[in-house]
Amino acid sequence: MASIVFLQVDSEDTDCVAQEFPEATIKETHHMIDADAFAKMKDGVCLVNTARGELIDSDALLDALNSGKVKHALLDVLEHEHNFEENKALITHKSVISTPHIAFYAEESMRNMYEDAFVSIHEYLRGDKPEHTVKPPTVIYELPGIRRG
Repeated sequence: MASIVFLQVDSEDTDCVAQEFPEATIKETHHMIDADAFAKMKDGVCLVNTARGELIDSDALLDALNSGKVKHALLDVLEHEHNFEENKALITHKSVISTPHIAFYAEESMRNMYEDAFVSIHEYLRGDKPEHTVKPPTVIYELPGIRRG
């Protein structure tokens, strides 16, 4: 199933914009944060992207950082993840903190992930409903031209 929720915020009053999309970038989400989107944001906004690098136009982000429109960018993903040279100006910018798409990876989070998985297996084998199950998503908006599978 391919669906997405677009949350419109009053950009002039927003202090921090965070993105999280579980699926790959598609035509409708490519560069959804671009020069026009940055222009609508208040000065000094903080941008967080842990989703997909292609959601943000890197050149527009760099311009927004240099102008002060974006005060800080916290990036766990980059538009050009396989080409350091294309990302160099962005990831070396004084107002950017970037991680190599492993922000979740810590000893405690890994331990919790495995423990939760084993607890769920034991609950299932006992005939109980596991606490950690994948629930069907609630679709708020269907993308045009995308078939549910």
